[in-house]
Amino acid sequence: MKNSPARKLKQVSAGYLRVGVDPHKKRHAAVAMTEDLMVQSKFKFASSRGGFEEALERVRAEMAKTGCRGVIFAIETGGHYWRNFGLLPGGQGRAFPAGKPVHLEAEA
Repeated sequence: MKNSPARKLKQVSAGYLRVGVDPHKKRHAAVAMTEDLMVQSKFKFASSRGGFEEALERVRAEMAKTGCRGVIFAIETGGHYWRNFGLLPGGQGRAFPAGKPVHLEAEA
């Protein structure tokens, strides 16, 4: 099958923690998964600078616990609340590519 889940998983390098975020107005929901898609933790955090820092600390702790070498955030971009994630890195040396899920599919 051209676009099977196994093929999509191969698009992300091994050793990375995947963090899916569903942004909302006041509180965001997140789930952290390892490369074999085992859920490591689920948590919510406030839509504020303190909330973002709390989320990053939780992600760092999960990275250390699972032995991952990096993290990839997958943020649902249906509304406008995801933009706060784009503003957060500002000047801290973090890359932040954004795109719709359809754009992340590899061409054959």
